[in-house]
Amino acid sequence: MRVKEYIDITLSNDHLKAYATLKKPLEGAVTKHEILTFLENSGVVYGIDYKQIDSFLLEDLSASSPVVIASGKKVIHGTPATVTAVVTLFEQGGENETQIMNLRNIHQLKNVESGTTVAKKVEATIGENGMTVSGQEIRATPGKDLTLRAGRHTRVNREQTELIATCSGKLSVEDHIVHVYPVHEVNGDISMKTGNIDFAGSVKVHGDVPAGYEINAKGDIIILGSVEGADLSSGGSIYVREGIVSQGKGSITAEVNVHTSFVNQATIFAGNDLIVAQSILHSNISVLGKVECTEQRGNIVGGSVSAAQGIKVNEAGNEMNTPTHLYLGVHKEVLIKEKEVSKMYEEAKQVMTKLSKLYRILIQKEQENSLLGKERLFIVKVKHNIVKTNKDFQEISEKKEKIHYVLQQPESIALHVQKGLNPNVNVYFGKYRRKILAKHHCVTLTLNKSEITLTSL
Repeated sequence: MRVKEYIDITLSNDHLKAYATLKKPLEGAVTKHEILTFLENSGVVYGIDYKQIDSFLLEDLSASSPVVIASGKKVIHGTPATVTAVVTLFEQGGENETQIMNLRNIHQLKNVESGTTVAKKVEATIGENGMTVSGQEIRATPGKDLTLRAGRHTRVNREQTELIATCSGKLSVEDHIVHVYPVHEVNGDISMKTGNIDFAGSVKVHGDVPAGYEINAKGDIIILGSVEGADLSSGGSIYVREGIVSQGKGSITAEVNVHTSFVNQATIFAGNDLIVAQSILHSNISVLGKVECTEQRGNIVGGSVSAAQGIKVNEAGNEMNTPTHLYLGVHKEVLIKEKEVSKMYEEAKQVMTKLSKLYRILIQKEQENSLLGKERLFIVKVKHNIVKTNKDFQEISEKKEKIHYVLQQPESIALHVQKGLNPNVNVYFGKYRRKILAKHHCVTLTLNKSEITLTSL
């Protein structure tokens, strides 16, 4: 076909774009119909830009760079079902736990009353199919559904769409589950008078936590003062208004998020994110989510900061070129956590199998009217254990899925430096390392084809 002498057609790798390059002036040598036939023979049948074809014919160009002659339709994959809190975490709305919160307002973390609807299920979407320029349908992957599961002191409604509080207390939000915890309050500092605290709910301290003390809580830990070299462990999130100054002692561990104003010489682990307003100095940080330090000065200096899903900071390192190590993606703590959760998963699975087998045997005996008196009581106990173990198994399964997602290292993982990136900052993506030798401003670092690349924001 003579059109081939004038026009060259190429397709993008994903076949969502077709490009036409004019080799030489058409000068009326070909018609629009011939161009369309040539496109069809080249495998381009969908999303054709007829105006661009008219432009070729009318403008009589001598040659051209590649232009888009056809565009496919991008596939839109379904979104997974989620659980969304319908009660704000704060007395005066406007704050959300997924955002950087104003730490001056942590005393406003909201109480809910028994019977209140605290969360709703947002259904998964099926997505929308796409189409290549060749007319090939790209099937959308439907979003994954989830079973709404009651948290601590919550119940699921009959329609399986809402979570309702069964007691009054503080709201605590995880990825797919919402808890309501009773609250233990300390009206002042932690001291010899209060001793260490171990509470099956949330703990709120209206003062400081000095070095050497311990607070363990199934729910959130809220500190309106500062934390020194103390040990804090939370099944929810930890909020510290006046900052964490550990001097290399103690540790902070939260299954969900840690929010604070600044961190100095501390050891912190978070199952989700670490949100810091001012500075992270000479600390050992490991989180399975993101680290954000962008309020006020927003700098990370010295120590080691590991974030499985990315770091966002105003300034990394300092003018004195203090060695600073930033790890992104999979780090050794993630691998250790993966082994721990996998072991727990297998153990829970075995217990479920044994209990289910025992329950079937007892039910069969009950149907045969051969149960002894003790066995009738035992069957109730076994049924209760199955319900409890199944709930634990679901929690462990969700943790396993989350860590599996982290191990996949999505392309979105990046180090965002909004102001200054100083020399002697070492950036790691898995086994790959890049040492910063000169100062950069407003940059993003990502892993691209086994190389850590630096681009301007």
